[in-house]
Amino acid sequence: MAVPEVSHRNWWLTQANAQVAMGNHEVDTRDLSFQKCLELIGRSESYRDLREEQKGYTHTDWSGKITVAWEAGDRDRPHRPTIDNAVIDEFENLVNDEWPNVPVEGMAFDKQLSLFLKRRHEWLKAIDNEVVLKNTTTDEIAILKSHGSDILG
Repeated sequence: MAVPEVSHRNWWLTQANAQVAMGNHEVDTRDLSFQKCLELIGRSESYRDLREEQKGYTHTDWSGKITVAWEAGDRDRPHRPTIDNAVIDEFENLVNDEWPNVPVEGMAFDKQLSLFLKRRHEWLKAIDNEVVLKNTTTDEIAILKSHGSDILG
């Protein structure tokens, strides 16, 4: 078991992205383990196949607008989730696939997570749905895509 350090921003962004990956609000990802959220965003999703020429993709599990806005808190110290070593290894391979020219193996887990979330957010900016990921405690908006305009917070 590994206990990597995860910044608060990446903590709540991982939960918000897992909510989008589930495609609904039936289960709140804050009730899931961090490892489960990591596994949800690491699954083979359509975004890995999305290329520039395929603009116009719509996330089929959500209609129109994807909104994940909840109280995620404000915290200065990092989180320390427990993650199986096999999941860590698999995640590192996913990050390596997304960033083949970057020496991912020597990076801290939180940096790897930032890189993976960056690729995932590029997909969110490319789909037709309006996407909002917001920490209502701090009013921080990770991604806001509304009718072709992007605002990063």
